[in-house]
Amino acid sequence: MTNIQDRPTLPLSQNWPGLGVLLAGLALLGFGTVMVYSASSNLANQAQWYERQEVRHIGYAIVAALLMFTLWRIDYRWLYRSRVGYGLVIVATVVSIILCGLVLTRLGVKINGASRWLKIGGGRHALTFQPSELVKVFSVVFLACWLGQSTRDPRGFLRAFLPGMAMTLLFVGAVAKEGFSLAAIIGITCVAVMFLAGVRWYYLLLLLPPAAGAFWVLVVHSPMRWMRITAFLHPWDASIATTYQGRQALIAIGSGGLWGRGLGNGALKLGFLPEDSTDYIFSVICEELGFFGAALALALVAIILFLSWRTAARSSDRTGRLLAGGMGVLTVVQALLHVAVNIGAAPPTGTSMPMISAGGTALLLGAFSLAMITSVSAHQDELPYSAITPADPRRPRVRSLQEAPA
Repeated sequence: MTNIQDRPTLPLSQNWPGLGVLLAGLALLGFGTVMVYSASSNLANQAQWYERQEVRHIGYAIVAALLMFTLWRIDYRWLYRSRVGYGLVIVATVVSIILCGLVLTRLGVKINGASRWLKIGGGRHALTFQPSELVKVFSVVFLACWLGQSTRDPRGFLRAFLPGMAMTLLFVGAVAKEGFSLAAIIGITCVAVMFLAGVRWYYLLLLLPPAAGAFWVLVVHSPMRWMRITAFLHPWDASIATTYQGRQALIAIGSGGLWGRGLGNGALKLGFLPEDSTDYIFSVICEELGFFGAALALALVAIILFLSWRTAARSSDRTGRLLAGGMGVLTVVQALLHVAVNIGAAPPTGTSMPMISAGGTALLLGAFSLAMITSVSAHQDELPYSAITPADPRRPRVRSLQEAPA
Protein backbone atom coordinates (compact mmCIF):
# COMPACT_ATOMS: atom_id res chain seq x y z
CA MET A 1 0.00 0.00 0.00
CA THR A 2 1.29 3.48 -0.86
CA ASN A 3 0.39 6.76 0.72
CA ILE A 4 -2.23 8.85 -1.04
CA GLN A 5 -0.81 11.87 -2.80
CA ASP A 6 -2.51 15.12 -1.90
CA ARG A 7 -4.44 16.16 -4.99
CA PRO A 8 -7.27 18.66 -5.19
CA THR A 9 -10.83 17.47 -5.52
CA LEU A 10 -12.30 18.38 -8.90
CA PRO A 11 -15.18 20.79 -8.13
CA LEU A 12 -18.64 19.86 -9.30
CA SER A 13 -18.69 22.85 -11.65
CA GLN A 14 -15.93 21.15 -13.66
CA ASN A 15 -17.18 17.61 -13.12
CA TRP A 16 -20.46 17.27 -14.98
CA PRO A 17 -20.66 13.44 -14.71
CA GLY A 18 -20.39 13.63 -10.92
CA LEU A 19 -22.79 16.56 -10.72
CA GLY A 20 -25.24 14.68 -12.93
CA VAL A 21 -25.13 11.60 -10.69
CA LEU A 22 -25.78 13.68 -7.57
CA LEU A 23 -28.62 15.64 -9.17
CA ALA A 24 -30.22 12.46 -10.54
CA GLY A 25 -29.97 10.86 -7.11
CA LEU A 26 -31.45 13.96 -5.47
CA ALA A 27 -34.30 13.95 -8.01
CA LEU A 28 -35.02 10.29 -7.27
CA LEU A 29 -35.02 11.03 -3.55
CA GLY A 30 -37.48 13.88 -3.97
CA PHE A 31 -39.64 11.86 -6.35
CA GLY A 32 -39.68 8.93 -3.97
CA THR A 33 -40.52 11.11 -0.97
CA VAL A 34 -43.58 12.47 -2.75
CA MET A 35 -44.73 9.01 -3.89
CA VAL A 36 -44.18 7.36 -0.47
CA TYR A 37 -46.17 10.14 1.16
CA SER A 38 -48.94 9.69 -1.42
CA ALA A 39 -48.98 5.91 -0.96
CA SER A 40 -49.06 6.13 2.85
CA SER A 41 -51.07 9.20 3.76
CA ASN A 42 -54.52 8.02 2.65
CA LEU A 43 -54.69 5.12 5.07
CA ALA A 44 -56.03 5.56 8.57
CA ASN A 45 -53.11 5.46 10.98
CA GLN A 46 -53.41 5.83 14.75
CA ALA A 47 -49.65 5.98 15.32
CA GLN A 48 -47.88 9.09 16.54
CA TRP A 49 -46.71 11.40 13.78
CA TYR A 50 -43.04 10.48 14.30
CA GLU A 51 -43.87 6.77 13.90
CA ARG A 52 -45.60 7.14 10.53
CA GLN A 53 -43.78 5.64 7.58
CA GLU A 54 -43.95 8.73 5.38
CA VAL A 55 -42.53 10.95 8.14
CA ARG A 56 -39.64 8.58 8.79
CA HIS A 57 -39.01 8.39 5.04
CA ILE A 58 -38.66 12.17 4.85
CA GLY A 59 -36.07 12.05 7.63
CA TYR A 60 -34.12 9.27 5.93
CA ALA A 61 -34.28 11.10 2.59
CA ILE A 62 -32.80 14.25 4.14
CA VAL A 63 -29.97 12.27 5.73
CA ALA A 64 -29.36 10.42 2.44
CA ALA A 65 -29.11 13.72 0.55
CA LEU A 66 -26.61 15.05 3.10
CA LEU A 67 -24.59 11.84 2.78
CA MET A 68 -24.45 12.11 -1.01
CA PHE A 69 -23.23 15.70 -0.95
CA THR A 70 -20.68 14.96 1.78
CA LEU A 71 -19.17 11.54 1.07
CA TRP A 72 -18.31 12.27 -2.56
CA ARG A 73 -15.51 14.55 -1.34
CA ILE A 74 -13.72 11.60 0.26
CA ASP A 75 -11.02 10.27 -2.05
CA TYR A 76 -12.05 6.73 -2.99
CA ARG A 77 -8.39 5.81 -3.44
CA TRP A 78 -8.04 5.94 0.35
CA LEU A 79 -10.01 2.67 0.47
CA TYR A 80 -7.23 0.69 -1.16
CA ARG A 81 -4.06 2.79 -0.97
CA SER A 82 -4.26 3.27 2.78
CA ARG A 83 -3.81 0.34 5.14
CA VAL A 84 -6.47 1.80 7.40
CA GLY A 85 -8.91 2.25 4.54
CA TYR A 86 -8.35 -1.23 3.14
CA GLY A 87 -8.65 -2.69 6.62
CA LEU A 88 -11.97 -0.92 7.12
CA VAL A 89 -13.26 -2.36 3.85
CA ILE A 90 -12.38 -5.87 4.99
CA VAL A 91 -13.86 -5.36 8.47
CA ALA A 92 -17.07 -3.83 7.11
CA THR A 93 -17.47 -6.70 4.65
CA VAL A 94 -16.94 -9.36 7.31
CA VAL A 95 -19.27 -7.61 9.78
CA SER A 96 -22.03 -7.31 7.16
CA ILE A 97 -21.83 -11.05 6.49
CA ILE A 98 -21.93 -11.85 10.20
CA LEU A 99 -24.96 -9.60 10.68
CA CYS A 100 -26.73 -11.44 7.87
CA GLY A 101 -26.22 -14.61 9.84
CA LEU A 102 -27.65 -13.02 12.98
CA VAL A 103 -31.00 -12.29 11.30
CA LEU A 104 -31.58 -16.05 11.16
CA THR A 105 -31.31 -16.29 14.93
CA ARG A 106 -33.66 -15.02 17.62
CA LEU A 107 -32.15 -11.58 17.15
CA GLY A 108 -33.76 -11.30 13.74
CA VAL A 109 -37.05 -9.49 13.20
CA LYS A 110 -39.60 -11.24 11.01
CA ILE A 111 -41.74 -9.01 8.78
CA ASN A 112 -44.24 -10.47 6.31
CA GLY A 113 -42.88 -13.95 6.97
CA ALA A 114 -39.26 -13.10 6.18
CA SER A 115 -36.40 -12.59 8.65
CA ARG A 116 -34.28 -9.90 7.02
CA TRP A 117 -34.06 -7.24 9.73
CA LEU A 118 -32.24 -6.57 12.98
CA LYS A 119 -33.69 -4.23 15.59
CA ILE A 120 -31.82 -1.32 17.11
CA GLY A 121 -33.13 -0.16 20.47
CA GLY A 122 -36.41 -1.11 22.04
CA GLY A 123 -39.89 0.14 22.67
CA ARG A 124 -41.77 2.50 20.41
CA HIS A 125 -38.61 4.21 19.16
CA ALA A 126 -36.85 1.06 17.94
CA LEU A 127 -35.33 1.10 14.48
CA THR A 128 -34.79 -1.83 12.13
CA PHE A 129 -32.20 -2.25 9.40
CA GLN A 130 -31.35 -4.83 6.75
CA PRO A 131 -27.82 -6.28 6.94
CA SER A 132 -28.30 -7.67 3.43
CA GLU A 133 -28.19 -4.10 2.12
CA LEU A 134 -24.72 -3.79 3.65
CA VAL A 135 -23.60 -6.96 1.87
CA LYS A 136 -25.02 -5.66 -1.40
CA VAL A 137 -22.91 -2.49 -1.29
CA PHE A 138 -19.73 -3.83 0.31
CA SER A 139 -19.56 -6.76 -2.11
CA VAL A 140 -18.90 -4.18 -4.83
CA VAL A 141 -16.46 -2.17 -2.69
CA PHE A 142 -14.48 -5.26 -1.65
CA LEU A 143 -14.21 -6.74 -5.13
CA ALA A 144 -13.27 -3.36 -6.61
CA CYS A 145 -10.48 -2.82 -4.08
CA TRP A 146 -9.26 -6.41 -4.29
CA LEU A 147 -9.33 -6.87 -8.07
CA GLY A 148 -8.14 -3.32 -8.63
CA GLN A 149 -4.74 -3.89 -7.07
CA SER A 150 -2.01 -3.14 -9.59
CA THR A 151 -0.11 -6.31 -8.58
CA ARG A 152 -3.07 -8.57 -9.37
CA ASP A 153 -3.65 -9.92 -12.86
CA PRO A 154 -7.45 -10.28 -13.19
CA ARG A 155 -7.02 -12.69 -16.09
CA GLY A 156 -5.43 -15.30 -13.85
CA PHE A 157 -7.54 -18.32 -12.98
CA LEU A 158 -6.03 -19.42 -9.67
CA ARG A 159 -5.09 -16.06 -8.16
CA ALA A 160 -7.98 -13.92 -9.43
CA PHE A 161 -11.02 -15.82 -10.67
CA LEU A 162 -11.21 -18.62 -8.10
CA PRO A 163 -10.90 -16.30 -5.05
CA GLY A 164 -13.34 -13.89 -6.74
CA MET A 165 -15.79 -16.71 -7.34
CA ALA A 166 -15.46 -17.86 -3.73
CA MET A 167 -16.18 -14.35 -2.45
CA THR A 168 -19.16 -14.00 -4.80
CA LEU A 169 -20.62 -17.28 -3.54
CA LEU A 170 -20.04 -16.12 0.04
CA PHE A 171 -21.85 -12.82 -0.57
CA VAL A 172 -24.74 -14.55 -2.32
CA GLY A 173 -24.97 -17.31 0.27
CA ALA A 174 -25.13 -14.79 3.11
CA VAL A 175 -28.47 -13.41 1.88
CA ALA A 176 -29.89 -16.22 -0.26
CA LYS A 177 -31.92 -18.02 2.41
CA GLU A 178 -34.18 -15.09 3.26
CA GLY A 179 -33.77 -12.93 0.16
CA PHE A 180 -33.30 -14.84 -3.10
CA SER A 181 -34.01 -11.79 -5.28
CA LEU A 182 -31.36 -9.75 -3.46
CA ALA A 183 -28.97 -12.69 -3.78
CA ALA A 184 -29.57 -12.64 -7.54
CA ILE A 185 -28.87 -8.88 -7.66
CA ILE A 186 -25.62 -9.34 -5.73
CA GLY A 187 -24.56 -12.26 -7.92
CA ILE A 188 -25.20 -10.37 -11.18
CA THR A 189 -23.36 -7.31 -9.88
CA CYS A 190 -20.33 -9.30 -8.71
CA VAL A 191 -20.12 -11.02 -12.09
CA ALA A 192 -20.28 -7.61 -13.78
CA VAL A 193 -17.46 -6.30 -11.57
CA MET A 194 -15.27 -9.30 -12.38
CA PHE A 195 -16.00 -8.90 -16.10
CA LEU A 196 -15.11 -5.20 -16.01
CA ALA A 197 -11.88 -6.10 -14.19
CA GLY A 198 -10.85 -8.25 -17.14
CA VAL A 199 -11.74 -11.75 -15.92
CA ARG A 200 -12.14 -13.98 -18.96
CA TRP A 201 -15.80 -14.41 -19.83
CA TYR A 202 -15.58 -18.19 -20.14
CA TYR A 203 -14.29 -18.39 -16.57
CA LEU A 204 -17.50 -16.68 -15.44
CA LEU A 205 -19.54 -19.49 -17.02
CA LEU A 206 -18.31 -21.70 -14.16
CA LEU A 207 -20.69 -19.77 -11.90
CA LEU A 208 -23.71 -21.19 -13.73
CA PRO A 209 -23.70 -24.63 -12.02
CA PRO A 210 -23.68 -23.15 -8.48
CA ALA A 211 -26.42 -20.73 -9.52
CA ALA A 212 -28.52 -23.58 -10.91
CA GLY A 213 -27.94 -25.62 -7.75
CA ALA A 214 -28.99 -22.70 -5.54
CA PHE A 215 -32.15 -22.26 -7.61
CA TRP A 216 -32.96 -25.95 -7.27
CA VAL A 217 -32.45 -26.01 -3.51
CA LEU A 218 -33.81 -22.60 -2.54
CA VAL A 219 -36.65 -22.21 -5.05
CA VAL A 220 -37.77 -25.55 -6.44
CA HIS A 221 -37.69 -27.18 -2.98
CA SER A 222 -39.25 -24.19 -1.24
CA PRO A 223 -43.08 -24.35 -1.43
CA MET A 224 -43.48 -20.61 -0.83
CA ARG A 225 -40.97 -19.59 -3.50
CA TRP A 226 -42.26 -22.16 -5.97
CA MET A 227 -45.74 -20.70 -5.52
CA ARG A 228 -44.30 -17.40 -6.69
CA ILE A 229 -43.01 -19.08 -9.84
CA THR A 230 -46.47 -20.53 -10.37
CA ALA A 231 -48.00 -17.10 -9.82
CA PHE A 232 -45.63 -15.67 -12.43
CA LEU A 233 -46.69 -18.30 -14.97
CA HIS A 234 -50.42 -17.89 -14.21
CA PRO A 235 -50.82 -14.25 -13.11
CA TRP A 236 -54.62 -14.09 -13.55
CA ASP A 237 -55.46 -17.33 -11.76
CA ALA A 238 -57.36 -16.10 -8.70
CA SER A 239 -57.21 -19.55 -7.11
CA ILE A 240 -53.48 -19.02 -6.49
CA ALA A 241 -53.08 -16.77 -3.46
CA THR A 242 -49.69 -15.40 -4.51
CA THR A 243 -51.13 -13.89 -7.71
CA TYR A 244 -53.07 -11.27 -5.77
CA GLN A 245 -50.31 -8.66 -5.53
CA GLY A 246 -49.32 -9.10 -9.15
CA ARG A 247 -52.89 -8.75 -10.37
CA GLN A 248 -53.46 -5.63 -8.30
CA ALA A 249 -50.20 -4.14 -9.56
CA LEU A 250 -51.18 -4.75 -13.19
CA ILE A 251 -54.60 -3.21 -12.57
CA ALA A 252 -52.93 -0.12 -11.08
CA ILE A 253 -50.52 0.18 -14.01
CA GLY A 254 -53.25 -0.28 -16.61
CA SER A 255 -55.61 2.22 -14.99
CA GLY A 256 -52.98 4.96 -15.03
CA GLY A 257 -52.91 5.35 -18.78
CA LEU A 258 -50.71 8.05 -20.29
CA TRP A 259 -51.04 10.79 -17.65
CA GLY A 260 -52.41 8.90 -14.63
CA ARG A 261 -55.27 9.57 -12.26
CA GLY A 262 -53.43 12.45 -10.62
CA LEU A 263 -51.05 12.63 -7.69
CA GLY A 264 -52.79 11.35 -4.56
CA ASN A 265 -55.81 10.05 -6.46
CA GLY A 266 -54.75 6.41 -6.77
CA ALA A 267 -57.37 3.87 -5.69
CA LEU A 268 -55.36 0.64 -5.44
CA LYS A 269 -53.24 1.99 -2.57
CA LEU A 270 -56.34 2.19 -0.35
CA GLY A 271 -55.73 -1.28 1.06
CA PHE A 272 -55.96 -3.17 -2.24
CA LEU A 273 -52.25 -3.24 -3.12
CA PRO A 274 -49.99 -4.61 -0.35
CA GLU A 275 -46.48 -3.15 0.02
CA ASP A 276 -47.50 -0.17 -2.10
CA SER A 277 -44.78 2.09 -0.71
CA THR A 278 -41.95 -0.44 -1.04
CA ASP A 279 -42.04 -3.44 -3.37
CA TYR A 280 -44.87 -2.10 -5.56
CA ILE A 281 -44.29 1.64 -5.55
CA PHE A 282 -43.70 1.61 -9.32
CA SER A 283 -47.33 0.53 -9.75
CA VAL A 284 -48.47 3.48 -7.63
CA ILE A 285 -46.36 5.78 -9.81
CA CYS A 286 -47.97 4.38 -12.95
CA GLU A 287 -51.50 4.69 -11.55
CA GLU A 288 -51.15 8.26 -10.30
CA LEU A 289 -48.69 9.74 -12.80
CA GLY A 290 -49.21 7.40 -15.74
CA PHE A 291 -46.66 6.59 -18.42
CA PHE A 292 -45.12 10.03 -18.02
CA GLY A 293 -44.27 9.49 -14.34
CA ALA A 294 -42.92 5.98 -14.94
CA ALA A 295 -40.78 7.22 -17.83
CA LEU A 296 -39.40 10.02 -15.66
CA ALA A 297 -38.33 7.59 -12.91
CA LEU A 298 -36.70 5.22 -15.40
CA ALA A 299 -35.00 8.11 -17.21
CA LEU A 300 -33.32 9.18 -13.97
CA VAL A 301 -32.06 5.63 -13.46
CA ALA A 302 -30.81 5.55 -17.06
CA ILE A 303 -28.93 8.81 -16.48
CA ILE A 304 -27.16 7.25 -13.49
CA LEU A 305 -26.21 4.23 -15.61
CA PHE A 306 -24.83 6.39 -18.43
CA LEU A 307 -22.86 8.68 -16.14
CA SER A 308 -21.48 5.77 -14.09
CA TRP A 309 -20.33 4.12 -17.34
CA ARG A 310 -18.70 7.34 -18.48
CA THR A 311 -17.01 7.78 -15.12
CA ALA A 312 -15.78 4.19 -15.14
CA ALA A 313 -14.49 4.41 -18.71
CA ARG A 314 -12.47 7.54 -17.92
CA SER A 315 -11.22 6.44 -14.53
CA SER A 316 -7.48 6.73 -14.05
CA ASP A 317 -7.17 3.37 -12.29
CA ARG A 318 -8.78 -0.04 -12.27
CA THR A 319 -10.31 0.27 -8.81
CA GLY A 320 -12.11 3.46 -9.81
CA ARG A 321 -13.41 1.78 -12.93
CA LEU A 322 -14.75 -1.18 -10.97
CA LEU A 323 -16.19 0.95 -8.18
CA ALA A 324 -18.07 3.33 -10.49
CA GLY A 325 -19.15 0.62 -12.92
CA GLY A 326 -20.18 -1.77 -10.15
CA MET A 327 -22.28 0.79 -8.29
CA GLY A 328 -23.97 1.79 -11.54
CA VAL A 329 -24.77 -1.82 -12.41
CA LEU A 330 -26.03 -2.47 -8.87
CA THR A 331 -28.46 0.47 -9.04
CA VAL A 332 -29.78 -0.38 -12.48
CA VAL A 333 -30.16 -4.14 -11.95
CA GLN A 334 -32.19 -3.55 -8.79
CA ALA A 335 -34.38 -0.98 -10.55
CA LEU A 336 -35.00 -3.27 -13.52
CA LEU A 337 -35.93 -6.20 -11.28
CA HIS A 338 -38.32 -3.99 -9.31
CA VAL A 339 -40.03 -2.85 -12.51
CA ALA A 340 -40.09 -6.40 -13.90
CA VAL A 341 -41.91 -7.65 -10.79
CA ASN A 342 -44.43 -4.82 -10.99
CA ILE A 343 -45.28 -5.41 -14.65
CA GLY A 344 -45.43 -9.18 -14.27
CA ALA A 345 -42.21 -9.91 -16.16
CA ALA A 346 -40.59 -11.56 -13.11
CA PRO A 347 -41.91 -13.65 -10.21
CA PRO A 348 -43.30 -11.57 -7.32
CA THR A 349 -40.54 -10.96 -4.83
CA GLY A 350 -39.46 -8.27 -2.40
CA THR A 351 -37.33 -5.86 -4.41
CA SER A 352 -37.36 -2.14 -3.71
CA MET A 353 -36.90 0.68 -6.22
CA PRO A 354 -33.51 2.29 -5.45
CA MET A 355 -33.72 5.79 -3.98
CA ILE A 356 -37.55 5.79 -4.29
CA SER A 357 -39.05 2.98 -2.18
CA ALA A 358 -39.52 3.45 1.55
CA GLY A 359 -36.74 1.96 3.67
CA GLY A 360 -34.04 3.74 5.63
CA THR A 361 -31.21 1.24 5.15
CA ALA A 362 -31.68 1.09 1.38
CA LEU A 363 -31.85 4.88 1.06
CA LEU A 364 -28.69 5.54 3.05
CA LEU A 365 -26.65 2.86 1.29
CA GLY A 366 -28.04 3.92 -2.09
CA ALA A 367 -26.77 7.43 -1.33
CA PHE A 368 -23.38 5.93 -0.43
CA SER A 369 -23.29 4.14 -3.81
CA LEU A 370 -23.96 7.33 -5.77
CA ALA A 371 -21.41 9.23 -3.68
CA MET A 372 -18.76 6.64 -4.60
CA ILE A 373 -19.47 7.12 -8.32
CA THR A 374 -19.08 10.87 -7.89
CA SER A 375 -15.89 10.40 -5.86
CA VAL A 376 -14.34 8.42 -8.71
CA SER A 377 -15.20 11.19 -11.17
CA ALA A 378 -13.81 13.87 -8.84
CA HIS A 379 -10.47 12.30 -7.91
CA GLN A 380 -8.12 11.57 -10.76
CA ASP A 381 -4.38 10.92 -10.88
CA GLU A 382 -4.16 12.71 -14.21
CA LEU A 383 -5.59 15.89 -15.68
CA PRO A 384 -9.26 16.72 -15.11
CA TYR A 385 -11.66 16.00 -17.96
CA SER A 386 -12.29 19.68 -18.59
CA ALA A 387 -8.58 20.22 -19.32
CA ILE A 388 -8.32 17.40 -21.89
CA THR A 389 -9.49 17.61 -25.44
CA PRO A 390 -10.54 14.44 -27.34
CA ALA A 391 -7.33 14.57 -29.33
CA ASP A 392 -5.08 15.25 -26.34
CA PRO A 393 -2.22 12.70 -26.51
CA ARG A 394 -1.74 12.87 -22.75
CA ARG A 395 -4.72 10.60 -22.24
CA PRO A 396 -5.78 7.90 -24.74
CA ARG A 397 -9.41 7.68 -25.77
CA VAL A 398 -11.27 4.79 -24.14
CA ARG A 399 -13.92 3.00 -26.15
CA SER A 400 -15.02 0.49 -23.49
CA LEU A 401 -14.79 -0.05 -19.76
CA GLN A 402 -12.31 -2.89 -20.12
CA GLU A 403 -9.92 -0.70 -22.12
CA ALA A 404 -9.59 1.83 -19.31
CA PRO A 405 -6.11 2.01 -17.73
CA ALA A 406 -5.34 -0.36 -14.88
